[in-house]
Amino acid sequence: MRYGPSVLMRGVVRLATASFLIAQASAATLLREATIGEPPPLDVMLTTADVASVIGRHIFETLYALDSTYTPRPMLAESDRTEDGGRTIVIKLREGVLFHNGKEMTAKDVVASMTRWAVSVHAASS
Repeated sequence: MRYGPSVLMRGVVRLATASFLIAQASAATLLREATIGEPPPLDVMLTTADVASVIGRHIFETLYALDSTYTPRPMLAESDRTEDGGRTIVIKLREGVLFHNGKEMTAKDVVASMTRWAVSVHAASS
């Protein structure tokens, strides 16, 4: 089968375009994302807006995250176990997790976050 010059030219243009796009993608250092709206606050503990929680999942790490089957998997937690007949959950934290200021995450930080969450949930339900 023989191809004319126009078919070959379209192939060359497609190849050049693909090469350009691959080069651009590999050089990218900025990710832009479009959302369905502007979130009220980005503090996911203060709002029930879905857009805030979707954005928050890309910003904040949690003790557990959901996998592709919506099963909770440790993220900042390393492991967990129950004690006292299931009334106490002991969570072992990953070591070496740093905050934006270079400080390592500790159990005290997790307790402060959990306490803040509990207070915001209680306030929202009152």
